[in-house]
Amino acid sequence: MSEQRATLLIVDDDAWFSDTLTASLDSYVVIRTPDPDEVFDLIERHHPDLIIADVMLGARNVFALLQEMQSYLDTRDIPIVILSALAGQIDLDDVKQLGIQAVLDKAEITPETLVDCINDVIRSKKGLAP
Repeated sequence: MSEQRATLLIVDDDAWFSDTLTASLDSYVVIRTPDPDEVFDLIERHHPDLIIADVMLGARNVFALLQEMQSYLDTRDIPIVILSALAGQIDLDDVKQLGIQAVLDKAEITPETLVDCINDVIRSKKGLAP
């Protein structure tokens, strides 16, 4: 019996980047949305193991969404990976309370680095050594 593939929710309004990201994550079940207003519905329907989110989503930023997620028992434990061109401006220690486990730079990330990060975060969530 094979292990179930982890489900990832990508929240990014850059369609090209989201397509590229999805193509490099073929070992996962990937759900995507450009709209932060859809996130809670997608969480309820798909129960993602991890969320990958950009900081800027049109005129909005992801931090309000993440603060709201922290207020609900069923969403506060979903780990978040920020993947953004603004990564250099974010101190992980300042945002960990929002469930953020890693902050990666869109301009510097490779598919291999992203997959390694995702695997480490998911293993950590399950209480396994990275």
